[in-house]
Amino acid sequence: MKKVPLFEDFVPIGFGGDNAASFSLGGVNNVETGYNMDAIVGPVNQCCSHVAEQANMYETNDNPDHTAEAYIKEAKKHINDKIDEAYENYSATNGYLTEAEDYEFNPSEAAERLKKREKENIQRYRAAQDRGDNFAIELYSLRVKLDKMDLERLKVKTAIHDLKNKYDK
Repeated sequence: MKKVPLFEDFVPIGFGGDNAASFSLGGVNNVETGYNMDAIVGPVNQCCSHVAEQANMYETNDNPDHTAEAYIKEAKKHINDKIDEAYENYSATNGYLTEAEDYEFNPSEAAERLKKREKENIQRYRAAQDRGDNFAIELYSLRVKLDKMDLERLKVKTAIHDLKNKYDK
């Protein structure tokens, strides 16, 4: 295998040079990571336009208690919940603890991720209780149960990993 002569010449997938994030949100170039935001810029801008339009309609209707700020606050909550939900579904589908991770399996790193996810789901559960959202209460209750099962699964995976290391397999 031929080696790359200079590290700077190497550009892994998902990363790039100074112009990699030329379409980043809010006009901010994210040169540090180089992650390209092109995939979401259009949909996010379109979503923002719709939210602004609806907030204006909400504020200008016949109810004097309706404000654009309240509408936008609620919209942001729903958007954040949907992003979290999509990520959790993606994570559940692709798994934190797949066989592919055996290559560079790091039990403490995996445990940190799982504990962080559990903590976030507990916070979401409590927030759902505060706002009286019965669907979200039940959803996050179930997700916390999954988190606990994943932590138990991690213990077993760690034992298997240790066993393989012990017998040099």
